[in-house]
Amino acid sequence: MLYIRLSACLLLTVLLLAACQKPEAGTGQKPTEKERELTVPVLVQEVQPRDLRQYVNITGALEGVTDIVMSSETNGRVVELHKSLGDWVNNGEAIGRVDNESQRILVDQAEASMLAAEAAFEAAQRDWQAAQDLFARESISEWEHTQKKSAHKQAQAAFSGAQAGLELARRAYDHSRFVAPVSGYISSLNIEVGQSIGMGQPVCSIVNPRRLIIKTGIGESHIAGITNGTTVNIEHSVLDKPVEGRITGVGIKPVNGGANYPIEIVLDNRDEKLFPGMVVDGRIESEVFEGVLYIDKNAVLEEYSGDFVFLVLDDFSVEHRKVHLGRQIGDQVIIKSGLEAGDILVVQGMENLQESSQVVIRQSAQ
Repeated sequence: MLYIRLSACLLLTVLLLAACQKPEAGTGQKPTEKERELTVPVLVQEVQPRDLRQYVNITGALEGVTDIVMSSETNGRVVELHKSLGDWVNNGEAIGRVDNESQRILVDQAEASMLAAEAAFEAAQRDWQAAQDLFARESISEWEHTQKKSAHKQAQAAFSGAQAGLELARRAYDHSRFVAPVSGYISSLNIEVGQSIGMGQPVCSIVNPRRLIIKTGIGESHIAGITNGTTVNIEHSVLDKPVEGRITGVGIKPVNGGANYPIEIVLDNRDEKLFPGMVVDGRIESEVFEGVLYIDKNAVLEEYSGDFVFLVLDDFSVEHRKVHLGRQIGDQVIIKSGLEAGDILVVQGMENLQESSQVVIRQSAQ
């Protein structure tokens, strides 16, 4: 219906222009200034109910969901480095190590001590079981029975202590090797071969850019419409088209007493076009007004009695129509009353119009 009415309007416009711009047959006269002023060029749009979507715009810096600083858990001199800045490292893969010969020797000693303690415990356990049988048959005294029981407990304690000592020795040995706790790229490397390093000193930073997070905030007027799982369209100049993210966290109070409520947005970045630290823009759909009449706010004029618009009638004259405005969403405003579906609204050129002016339609807005 929209295209039929507008096509008819354009056809009539062409005829009007032809009548105004050509001289009358046989006169050779050009149209007068008054005749040229009879028609005003305008841009129009047919008013129809549509869904109006409200969006919240956000800006934030990208971070890796996995982004850690790995620190040394031992003291020593760095003797090996297997990775460089920017290299990919897998979870459990060695990055380097400190001089750990003394730790290896301690592991060997602890293993030997544990084996000896284990053998002593097994012997004490056999003696204790035999003593229990003999004591039940009254073949040994209570004192001997108590002695075997005590020896069994001591051997058990010694074995447990040896196991703990071996675990500590192995842990110290493991700590002498820098093993990646997560997979990702080495984004900073803080050690060199030959350098002495202390416990707690940073070794490297590891970040995985294949899954990114944006930590940002939105105002109180929009927070009620934001929920986990809401889609966010993310844009950046390096992208050919927006990528889709999802809200994974929504705060229930403003950050540090400010005006914005915190939200977290996670997005997949498997092609790795985006990098941690990039500042991106996002658009979140917060509310949908279904089947409403709305127009561009710039098509509305103001006078002392209220707001009004110009409508084009079938004879190409315009009508001055008062309207009651509702909620404004961006540049669009919802019409509470004054317009009906199918009305032809002037959206450009209305500043040159008055009631009953004749118009010529240059083109139709979509």
